[in-house]
Amino acid sequence: MTHGPALKFSNHLGRDFNHLIYQLDLPVPFKTRLLDVETYLLFRYFDGYGKSLLSYREKSSTIRAGVSLDR
Repeated sequence: MTHGPALKFSNHLGRDFNHLIYQLDLPVPFKTRLLDVETYLLFRYFDGYGKSLLSYREKSSTIRAGVSLDR
């Protein structure tokens, strides 16, 4: 198991360099008795275009949290 959190930054400029998209991921490892695998609390921030197919032309910002089995 990894010993600490790891911050990941990813971005995309868009076709005409006018639709900046960026995402920050922060997986924080934790140990549980229920699962004998590497488990992470995942916090994600997204800002940009194309988060869903229904609103790909609209800019949106979202914050999400969940459990991940993969970093």
